[in-house]
Amino acid sequence: MAKVVKLSQKAAEQLLTRLATDDAFRDLFKKKPAQALAAVGAPAEAIDCTKGVRRLASKERIRAAHDEIKRTLTEPLAMTVFKLDSYHRG
Repeated sequence: MAKVVKLSQKAAEQLLTRLATDDAFRDLFKKKPAQALAAVGAPAEAIDCTKGVRRLASKERIRAAHDEIKRTLTEPLAMTVFKLDSYHRG
């Protein structure tokens, strides 16, 4: 069974805003995701949800999907970060 990880509204908003605007934060998220998540106040166990991210989506794509991603990160469901990964199959 998947572990349920939920971000606060504030942490999700900060994460998405910084991923959509801040190149230094994007680099930190790619290299040290635990440190980046801690910087926005995400719980430590949220790091498990970044393990499948191969390549971070563009800033434009994150901005375009902001509300949908935020809902996914904050609702009491298993958190998936698939929208942050720009790897596409098919």
